[in-house]
Amino acid sequence: MIPFERRVELRSRAGAVVAEVEDCQHHFALTIEHDGSVATGFAVDPIRAPWSTCVDALAELDELVGATVGQRPATSHADQHCTHLLDLALAGVRFAGLGLERRTYSLTVVDYTEPVSRAWLVRDDGFRLDWTLRDRVVVGPAEHAGHGLGSGFTAWAVGLAPDAAEAVLLLRRAAWMAPAQLIDLDDYETLSQTGLAPGVCWSAQPQRIHLTRRIRRVPA
Repeated sequence: MIPFERRVELRSRAGAVVAEVEDCQHHFALTIEHDGSVATGFAVDPIRAPWSTCVDALAELDELVGATVGQRPATSHADQHCTHLLDLALAGVRFAGLGLERRTYSLTVVDYTEPVSRAWLVRDDGFRLDWTLRDRVVVGPAEHAGHGLGSGFTAWAVGLAPDAAEAVLLLRRAAWMAPAQLIDLDDYETLSQTGLAPGVCWSAQPQRIHLTRRIRRVPA
């Protein structure tokens, strides 16, 4: 089985942070503009977007304009966002106040179709987090055991120390996304045909899930 791999990178530049995510189905670069105190705006480069409406979710990030840099902001309606742009925005707003030039996460998930799977995260400073999961519930390490990947995970995670919270939230997303490695999205014309539950993200909202079309890559 091919491992699921994801990369998340945060880079500082004058008055902005560029936050980038790349995996088998996505490659987005989100620019978070700030004035040193608060987030002032967002722009996206959809390097490889899977669906036609993904980038339209950028406007939803306006709710984070004014959020204090250096800490993870809260969102009142995560399901109305593009999941992946929101992840980048929340991490990027925090990163903007940390005084770092760069931070990179490498995330890997294996055996994701089996009852027991493994997921791990490696940060560019050497920090590592390893999980064992059973039926999509963390069973190790002990301090994370008992937390499923679904409802309630974020509420638990944001109560951790900020660096730990960021790591577990990024690893949770990778573990949740891993089965997508086996799906060829080019087999579908619209998002509704994939079986994704309506309402779970921006493109899957009931008013657009049947209208959201696959973006196929042009062969080189």
